[in-house]
Amino acid sequence: MKLENVSISVEERSFGRCIDMGMLFYREHLPSSLGILLVFALPFYLLASVILDLGGHVVHLLMLFTFIAPLGGASLIVAAGSRVFGETFSATYGLRALGKRFFTTLFLLFLRWLVFILFATCLVVPAALIGGGFGYFAEVILLEQVPLGKISKRQSALVRGRFVELSYNFLILTFFYSLACIAVFIVLDFALGILVGYPLLISRWEFQIDFFDEELNYFLFYDRRTLFAFFGVAWFLYPIWRYAWFFGYLDQRIRKESWDLDLDFRLEAQRLKGGV
Repeated sequence: MKLENVSISVEERSFGRCIDMGMLFYREHLPSSLGILLVFALPFYLLASVILDLGGHVVHLLMLFTFIAPLGGASLIVAAGSRVFGETFSATYGLRALGKRFFTTLFLLFLRWLVFILFATCLVVPAALIGGGFGYFAEVILLEQVPLGKISKRQSALVRGRFVELSYNFLILTFFYSLACIAVFIVLDFALGILVGYPLLISRWEFQIDFFDEELNYFLFYDRRTLFAFFGVAWFLYPIWRYAWFFGYLDQRIRKESWDLDLDFRLEAQRLKGGV
């Protein structure tokens, strides 16, 4: 990577600006980002179909999504990392980089996912602590290329002193992402119902003031059309979440390690070396 080709300003940012950067970055690299996610979304839908055939419901699909999506996210941040330094955003490069350390990434993300699921069944806040406190595994493994035995130590060093704040950021980002998924799904539902006569949920449901409405429960928990469409929206919007968290990682390195100054010094050293 060439430091003189840095394409994104490496500077300290608020987390709100990281979310804005994530949306802008996704818009710029939409086709390639979707190409990466397609590799992981296809097996998700195959497994989701099997789960529903076996009597599973939306909770099982959520668990499956939270396990597979971070693998796709790991490829996204590798491609994004190369783009930050002026190289071409390449889906192929992102997938190959993940493949080189696939089992290490899979193992550590599985452990984090398992702990996250266990805490999520109890309370939201403990789950957010896990998500925020152990959220940089992919960056540490694939971008920093830290050896397996030092990954945990490096992860701890990154979050030390900002553990609660990062957990809060994780919770806010996930809440924003969830609301966005619901809003886009509702718009998609109305659009399909009006334009092509293929409603997903609202037009198929006869409204009743009943919390235990069996028809609504079926649509929300078991209906293949509704669930597949909703998770399609979740996959489509997932890069916003992942890129925002990636820019938060860059911000964390700047705050903890003065990474922006380090890059300036390295760039100046390269300039002086070239002048000699």
